[in-house]
Amino acid sequence: MMKKIIMVLLIALMTVSLLGGCSDHGKSASSKKSQNEEKTDEDDDEEKETVSKKKKKSSGKKDSSKKKGTPLYQKICGRYCYEYDDEDEMSETYPLEILNFGGNLYAFGGSSMDSFDADHIESYSFWAMELIPEQREDLFATDTDECTFGVLTFSIMSNVGKYWNEPDMITVKVKDEGLEISGMPSVGESPALFKKNDHIERAFVYMNEEPVNEKMDKDLIGIWQLTDSDVPLYIEFSKNNNIRIYRKDPLLEVIYLGGSFSETGKGSINCTLSSLESGSMPSEFIINYSIDGEKMTLQFDELYDSFGDDIEPLKELIFKKVDLEDIPVITLDDIEDIEYINIYEDTYDEG
Repeated sequence: MMKKIIMVLLIALMTVSLLGGCSDHGKSASSKKSQNEEKTDEDDDEEKETVSKKKKKSSGKKDSSKKKGTPLYQKICGRYCYEYDDEDEMSETYPLEILNFGGNLYAFGGSSMDSFDADHIESYSFWAMELIPEQREDLFATDTDECTFGVLTFSIMSNVGKYWNEPDMITVKVKDEGLEISGMPSVGESPALFKKNDHIERAFVYMNEEPVNEKMDKDLIGIWQLTDSDVPLYIEFSKNNNIRIYRKDPLLEVIYLGGSFSETGKGSINCTLSSLESGSMPSEFIINYSIDGEKMTLQFDELYDSFGDDIEPLKELIFKKVDLEDIPVITLDDIEDIEYINIYEDTYDEG
């Protein structure tokens, strides 16, 4: 009898022990499950937060890009052609390239007998134009496709290279096909649609359009400004071994040349350029230079073009490196006191 009682107690104890173990195991499993679920939830929250941050960052970039946009002067730049066809007269083509320096707009225009569809359109008569806006902001606006300019025209082919007359007021509208221009000098129709055309003669025929394999001094690359000058001369060197030279007194015809260069030795380059008002007439000279950080010491040789009375052959000139934003933009207010001559009118009056 005693043995039976002992056996029953042992069985009861084992049962309680087993039940307790199962209960603890269940609690442990449940706890682990709960911890895993909490960890998963935390991971999900972190992932959502990361995605959210990425979206915000991405959204910020897009918004920034939209805010910046494309300034109007960049949309206007390009190569165009207008073809005038009259039943009673011969058709005539007007090639036009508009380019800029520091946001200032300039144009190389002309008259040609070549057709708009020709492989190469070359002018038999040409002229330079300065497109002067009413305000600087007009050129840098990103929310418009239209602007009004005062146009100053000059050329080596006539009027002894001086401005022909007071500014002609024109309106330029950017279209998908090109530019619609109202009041354009030398063009009979207004408005006239100048269609995009890459076959016209370029303003700067000696500039490289393709990359150049020739090695160049990388320290040259950038825009350099003549120091200690009220009307600075700017020289820009680019990766394609191209060079642009620019100087603008608000009351005088712009000095603007473009072309290419090659190294003739350490600290010496040979340049071949043409100026905006001279067509393809070449200008060749040598530049000797040395660079120390953001400072460049430069000398033109005896063959250089005239960039102003204060710049003489072999004179040591000091330049500093600048950004595009440092170049002043000329507006109509700046040219209020401009003087011009018209030798043809003077000749006519004398007659």
